Amino acid sequence: MSKGGDYFEQGTNLAGSPVTSSPEDTQKDPLGSSIFYACCMETRETTVHPTAVVMPGAELGVGVEVGPFCVIEPGVELGDGCKLSPHVHLLGRTTIGADAKIGSGTVVGGEPQDKAYAGEPTRVIIGRECRLHEHVTIH
Repeated sequence: MSKGGDYFEQGTNLAGSPVTSSPEDTQKDPLGSSIFYACCMETRETTVHPTAVVMPGAELGVGVEVGPFCVIEPGVELGDGCKLSPHVHLLGRTTIGADAKIGSGTVVGGEPQDKAYAGEPTRVIIGRECRLHEHVTIH
């Protein structure tokens, strides 16, 4: 996974955050299991639309596609091959597994909308190959 801010810089988005991947990082699955990715996985290019913002501290896997006007905040981990449609906002401690597709206008990772929530740390984990359609909100 590439890390925003201080990793191997091959390109940047409008916020100046690097967009890249490194072969040694492709050994770790975003959900914590140790796996070996096939050679062809390492050649897929991560792309970020010029209007998207990937903040330092966000981690993007190999072959991730970030669409127009997306915002990816620190603490977010995107698995290999994820595809984000326009206007997706990912924040907080959010992990999205490989090959997930996130629809336009989706927001994932904000504070829980529950009266019992008192500011304690929370986390959102979305598994591999999941599909979140348009305007989904998950906190």
